Amino acid sequence: RGMREAAEAGHFMAQNDLAGMLLEGRGLPGAAPDEAGAERWLKESAGQGFYRAMVGLAVLCARRERAEEALSWLRRAAEERAD
Repeated sequence: RGMREAAEAGHFMAQNDLAGMLLEGRGLPGAAPDEAGAERWLKESAGQGFYRAMVGLAVLCARRERAEEALSWLRRAAEERAD
């Protein structure tokens, strides 16, 4: 519950961590893997410039056969990390 509250409050690391929990279906009552929910939180975190969320989005997009979008997220992560 605390992780979701922190994510909803805009904390980029909590958003990224919540996305990981949703992907794995862990840490939340009655949780099953939720890729759509994870993608939402990864985008929130990436929107704040968190490169790890961008990498997570790239992996998720690749898993969903969205190769061009995955490559775009990897490029953005590399650019963010280079700064």
